[in-house]
Amino acid sequence: METLTAPKRHRPADRSGSVKVEASAPAQTSAFASSDLERAAQIYRAYGGLVRRDMLARLLSRGCDDPTARLARWIVAHDIVALRRNGALVLPLFQFDLAEACVLPAVRAACRELSTALGDDAVAVWFTRPSGWLFGESPLERIASDPCGVVDAALADRSIADER
Repeated sequence: METLTAPKRHRPADRSGSVKVEASAPAQTSAFASSDLERAAQIYRAYGGLVRRDMLARLLSRGCDDPTARLARWIVAHDIVALRRNGALVLPLFQFDLAEACVLPAVRAACRELSTALGDDAVAVWFTRPSGWLFGESPLERIASDPCGVVDAALADRSIADER
């Protein structure tokens, strides 16, 4: 298996033209405080919202025959972002193409990379936090405009987490 190295991302530090190299905040493998998850949930609400599994299955039923089984496979394979809220599993809608009943490919790839080193809560928070790999924007902010950059950021952060 080939070892990937994290790309360094550059951006101007100020108007003088000097360049500053930034790295993402260290990846966390420990459980996040409930305030981190609450903040993440609030951010997800601004990007399409959060839905329970049963509601998402109904939304997906327009595009596939067995949406409940499809959703279960995505959850088990860690292909999607999922959060526990008040004892229920909720899913941010930003990650789905409901018309095609599928997960956005960049989200799937990023989740698969991150899930090898981080727990589900950490992956959910990762998408909402600013990243040096993405010029200070969060993966959630960049997923539509730079899906490859988001996957690269996930690879880099997973690599950092694996080194710990």
